Amino acid sequence: MASETDLETALLEFDGKHVASLKAATADGLSEDDVRVLCRFLHSQNQRHLVAATWVVKALTEKKQTLAEPIVEAMVDCLNDLEDWQAVLHGVQSASGLVPALNGPQFERYAAFVERHTTNPNKLVRAWAVDALCHVARRGPAFAEKAAAFLAAAHGDAAASVRARARHTSKAFPEFVTPGD
Repeated sequence: MASETDLETALLEFDGKHVASLKAATADGLSEDDVRVLCRFLHSQNQRHLVAATWVVKALTEKKQTLAEPIVEAMVDCLNDLEDWQAVLHGVQSASGLVPALNGPQFERYAAFVERHTTNPNKLVRAWAVDALCHVARRGPAFAEKAAAFLAAAHGDAAASVRARARHTSKAFPEFVTPGD
């Protein structure tokens, strides 16, 4: 039996809050073994494991690292299994790295996932889903009107965090800003 990788240990020991071991395990990127481990965790039914694994994907996209095709595939495959709000949040926060890497069917599945969460009751998920929808719309112009409408609505959201994210998103995606936003 193969020994555990540092990433596998970090994913197994993730407590739902502290990410220091996940950061350390991914600091130098992922080995081929790490990619296999991450994909296995993205296929888990354990929500804590999904939170940890999706956090790793989000962290890789924040570092502007190209996602390996197996990771992209596993991430798209797990979208409908994400129940924990943190895992869903990581899913929408990963848009900048995921959207460019998705093939046609994967893109459609991811776009549906993102659109579904633009009205999520969790304000952080909702705010980041609007941001992710703008990433989707930049690649798929058919989503442009929806992105503009949700971005406009986010500017008037009751939650200050949603309005703040909308201001940031508007700067990053001026093509989806409607007059008056």
